[in-house]
Amino acid sequence: MLEKCSGLMASLSDILQKYQETISRVLGNSFILGGEAEKGQVRDIISGVVEMVVEAKSNRGFSELLSSEANACVL
Repeated sequence: MLEKCSGLMASLSDILQKYQETISRVLGNSFILGGEAEKGQVRDIISGVVEMVVEAKSNRGFSELLSSEANACVL
């Protein structure tokens, strides 16, 4: 699984670099500016990540997942 994820992350990184974007800007702008379908996709992606990290690391994982600035905004 780690090998597969590493390969996918490398491919994603190449695509983002080509378009000079970050995944956070793509997801954020898709949620802010997109229609209901795009908002739903972004919500599902972010929710899935949070659920997976919290399941693996308990609630401590949530605070590890976020930057200190984002964590302060949430709290």
